[in-house]
Amino acid sequence: MLFRNELKFLKRLVVKVGSNVITNTDGSYDLPKLEGLVKDIYELRSAGVEVLLVSSGAVNVGRPFLRQNPKESIEYRQAASSIGQPKLMQKYCELFHASGISCSQVLLTHDDFKSSTRRVNAINTIEVLFDNNIVPILNENDTVSYEEIALGDNDQLASKAAIMLKAQALLIITSTDGLYDKHPGNPEAKFIKEGSLGHNLSSFEMDQIDPVGTGGMQSKVEAMLEATRYGITGIISSKDLVPMILTPLSEERGTLFTPSKTEVPS
Repeated sequence: MLFRNELKFLKRLVVKVGSNVITNTDGSYDLPKLEGLVKDIYELRSAGVEVLLVSSGAVNVGRPFLRQNPKESIEYRQAASSIGQPKLMQKYCELFHASGISCSQVLLTHDDFKSSTRRVNAINTIEVLFDNNIVPILNENDTVSYEEIALGDNDQLASKAAIMLKAQALLIITSTDGLYDKHPGNPEAKFIKEGSLGHNLSSFEMDQIDPVGTGGMQSKVEAMLEATRYGITGIISSKDLVPMILTPLSEERGTLFTPSKTEVPS
């Protein structure tokens, strides 16, 4: 269990980036954001911090290769993901290689967390990757699963991965500064500096959906609250911070979700 003033002792971190963080609305890469992301992870790895990157974006990258479909069925999004996933991984591999480290692809579904055998296999694989200084990049296996592709933009996947790997912190990077009690575009919206299981968040307006991904603030808050039940510190912060990862870990930026004092055994 780490609180913000103790994050300098961080040893294992899960970082989740949404589609709107690393891609543009036309499916092209936001290269400065990707390069900044890779640079931050390189610096964390150099400092001995193990980082699992949970990355959305495959659907948006693959979408331009399909005929336009305004309704975008689940099957359409799954097909787009199957096109975009290898392209996205290729870009990550190029950028990480330029930094002198390697990355790997890990594809999981929510059912994998429910099966003890598959869960152990996933843990063992990722532990070997960590031991060899390789950055695992996790996404949902969209071809056979649709929970995140339909609703969460990998927020729940990131939370479950953080719990499974006994991470000390979960950072979700998004298009807003963090959590507000109303839509951030509302001039009366108030920024929420800290949230926890003990706070009443039910009255907040968290239904905003970003134009590129599928997850709104509701999904992110639910993911954070679940992680804090297992003693994990959570932060929701903006993609516009520079450095994108290091800033919310070292400064009071974003919304901090403090760990539960009574941890659930993972």
